[in-house]
Amino acid sequence: MAEAEKSFTRISEADGSWSRVVQYWDTECERYGENFDDYSPASLGTLAPLAQGAQIPRAGVYGLLDEQGNCLSVCQLNKAMLPGYKSWVLRLRHLVLAPKFDFDDALKTEEYVDVIAGSLIGMYAISESEMEAPHLKLHLRSPADRSLFGEIGNGLERYGIAKKVGIHGAWLHIDKQVRE
Repeated sequence: MAEAEKSFTRISEADGSWSRVVQYWDTECERYGENFDDYSPASLGTLAPLAQGAQIPRAGVYGLLDEQGNCLSVCQLNKAMLPGYKSWVLRLRHLVLAPKFDFDDALKTEEYVDVIAGSLIGMYAISESEMEAPHLKLHLRSPADRSLFGEIGNGLERYGIAKKVGIHGAWLHIDKQVRE
C-alpha cells in the first residue's frame, strides 16, 4: 500500500492552522511528559508573530502536514534579494519538527529523514509557485544534518532538479535548474 501524501502549506492564525499546530504540539508534549511552553521557545517565538500577523507575499510560516492534517514540521520561508545573488533567493529558517521527533525513543531515522526531505521538497514547490525564486537556501538544524543534506543535494543534481548544490557554513545552497 502506498504512503499517503503529505502537504506543505502556509500556516496562519487567519485560517486557524496556527492554532491547530499549537494545540496538536501541546498535546504531543503532554503525552511525553513535557511542557509545550518550553518546547523550542526561540524558534517558535520567532514563528508565532509571523503566523499570527497579517500575511505578506514574501514571507510566512509553512508546515509539513501528514495525511490527517497533523503538523510534522514548521518553518519560516522568506524571499529576498541577497548579496552575491542577481535574482531572488528563497530561504528556509527556524525549522522545528513536531515534539515526537525530540521525545520519542522509538522514532525511526527514516521518519526524521522523511520529514526533513518533505520540508525541502515543499520549499522547492513554493519556489515554483507563490514565492518564485531560482535559488534556495536552507538553514541546517545541526552539524549532523550536513551529511544528510549533502546526500540530498547530490540527488537533486543527479536528477537534474538542481544545477548546483553546496553546503556553506550552516546553509544548504541550491541553484535550481533553469527550465526553458
